[in-house]
Amino acid sequence: MASFVHDLGIVLGVATGTSILCRKINQPSILGFLAAGLIVGPYIPIPLFADSNRVHALSEFGVVLVMFYIGLEFQLAKLFKILPVAGFAALIEIGSMLFLGFSLGLALGWTHVEAMFLGACICISSTMLVSKIFEDTPVAKEVRTFVLGILVLQDVAAIALVAAMSAVAESGSVSLGSLALTLGKLLLTLALMVAIGLMVVPRLVRHVMAYKNDEVLIVTAVGICFSFSLLAEHLGYSVALGAFVAGLLVSESGHGHDVVHPIQPVKDIFAAIFFVSIGMTVDPRLALENSASALLVFAGVISFQLLSIAIAGVLSGNGLKKSLTAGLSLGQVGEFGFIIAAIGIGAGVVRPGLQPIMVTVAVLTAFTTPLFVKLAPRITAFVDHNLPDRLKNTIVVYEGWLSGLQRGGGNRQSPRRRAVRAIVLDAAGWVLLTGIVMFTFTPMTDYVADFLGLNPAQAKITILVVYFVISIPLLLGIIRNTHKLVESLLQGIAERRARGNTPLTPIAAALLRASIRVLVTMGVGIPGAAILWPLVGSLASLAVLTAGITLMLGFLWRSAGRFDAEIRSEAERLIAFLNRQRTDGVEETTPPAFFPDLDRMDGIFIMEGLPVVGKTLSELNLRARSGALVVAIHREGTDVVLPTGSEIIHAEDLLFVTGTEEAVEKARRLVTAPAESAATLTTALTEASTQPIA
Repeated sequence: MASFVHDLGIVLGVATGTSILCRKINQPSILGFLAAGLIVGPYIPIPLFADSNRVHALSEFGVVLVMFYIGLEFQLAKLFKILPVAGFAALIEIGSMLFLGFSLGLALGWTHVEAMFLGACICISSTMLVSKIFEDTPVAKEVRTFVLGILVLQDVAAIALVAAMSAVAESGSVSLGSLALTLGKLLLTLALMVAIGLMVVPRLVRHVMAYKNDEVLIVTAVGICFSFSLLAEHLGYSVALGAFVAGLLVSESGHGHDVVHPIQPVKDIFAAIFFVSIGMTVDPRLALENSASALLVFAGVISFQLLSIAIAGVLSGNGLKKSLTAGLSLGQVGEFGFIIAAIGIGAGVVRPGLQPIMVTVAVLTAFTTPLFVKLAPRITAFVDHNLPDRLKNTIVVYEGWLSGLQRGGGNRQSPRRRAVRAIVLDAAGWVLLTGIVMFTFTPMTDYVADFLGLNPAQAKITILVVYFVISIPLLLGIIRNTHKLVESLLQGIAERRARGNTPLTPIAAALLRASIRVLVTMGVGIPGAAILWPLVGSLASLAVLTAGITLMLGFLWRSAGRFDAEIRSEAERLIAFLNRQRTDGVEETTPPAFFPDLDRMDGIFIMEGLPVVGKTLSELNLRARSGALVVAIHREGTDVVLPTGSEIIHAEDLLFVTGTEEAVEKARRLVTAPAESAATLTTALTEASTQPIA
């Protein structure tokens, strides 16, 4: 006991000083904990030493409590709620990062197993770091929801990755059969633990709540946490899995929030010890030797996280501002990366240099992520300013379509969900079939040749023919259900039209179809390629995927150009009508509809004395800050259609803006907000970029 007290005193004492120092220089406290590990570890000759084995044992409490805490904030209903918002983005991000890590590992000369571990380590972002950053630098509510939705889905995927990489570490090689068996057993174990736990744990927690005693509640909750961790360990899984399930079950009682706040201080203490233990494993000399590799991984994490989440977010209807901010917020490696790296190093299948690389990347991204979040409005404005006009205009309108459907719900939700479920099942079946065929191709060829009396070439052709015959129903199912998804979206948009039950114009419908097809292709193809390449070592799937996405992006680019021309034509028609009304009177009958493809179109009148008068649209940065698009400016003398940003706003201008309801409302507030000076306006714009709509 005295030795543990000694270690706790040393670890927490040093961590206190280093974390306070980090906070003084506006850096995350996690950096201080990692630095404390270096100080009390065995590699730096400082007369402060803690026993690595005992600190590691204490750090297990941090893993358990962090996973329990994540489970407390997670509910099954919450998962289904965030899937439409963050599902595709999380899927594409995880697949992209797995692929990146494996590629970097091979480029560095590592073995296939080591490269797989690198991919698994870098594909999960840090829930703890992002939560801390959002506390220090608040972001808009919709951005926070999107980012935390991706993090929740990453944490779910991390559970499967821990189990899968444990199987790889145990066997020392990549085996499709062992991986499939491991994941199958994992799913069965999870299903049984959740099913049995749902019958007992929520009732027990509600019963304990009746006593109105926080002490009994916390003891019960933590007891459930460690009981399930013990059960998971007994079944051959990580204690983290049991803790996550325990948190999920307590949360399903409806009283998870009553446990979250009391347990958070204890969780924070042991999470700090966990990061200290990670720092203790780092040999600075080994980290220096692997610095070039760490910088390469760091650059890959920053760039691929941003690109994958931004592109997937825009295609899934989350808009440019939200998607870019999410990509900038998630550019780091998470706690699961350290856990997975420790599994590989402990089993001896991964070189010890992986842990210093992970720590170096974690330190660098812990510096860069807060900076990127603070600079997100400027970065968004820069990207928005340099995007081609057809993309700017299309993204705003496209976001309006999909956000309206998500908000509206309605009776079309079930067909859309069924279509997405069918796509996922068909895609999973095709990836599994392809993996089995490619992984067993050589022995299968020998068997078929002997069984049917064929030569090797004939046997290979026979196997490929059978493979394609079996694949056709699965691939046709993906195509058919993608069509159903698109048609369901079109019908949903038609049902909520403000001007009658009319579908989108053919040009707009073609744009929506092209966008959804690219999204589904990326959502199916990128994770599929990330899985198949490490397992079978074939780049054929990557080549086909790249060609398919490139072709579809070409169609999407062309559709965006045609749609942009249609919006411009509609804006000119509206301006011409208003001019005739102004010059010829009001005798002309109002056309039945302008901009039939826009869900929302508002006119904002610029009154004399508003602070926006005399400023250009570029100075206001309206689209980047609000997400709304200025379609036209109606004014005496010179009307403007689809302004470029250099136009100066005049008193008595009429600005026609479109976008989501939130974006249009925010644009109205920014434009019409009274202010006494340009400084006041700048403050209002800055606040509007970080605060949610009331």
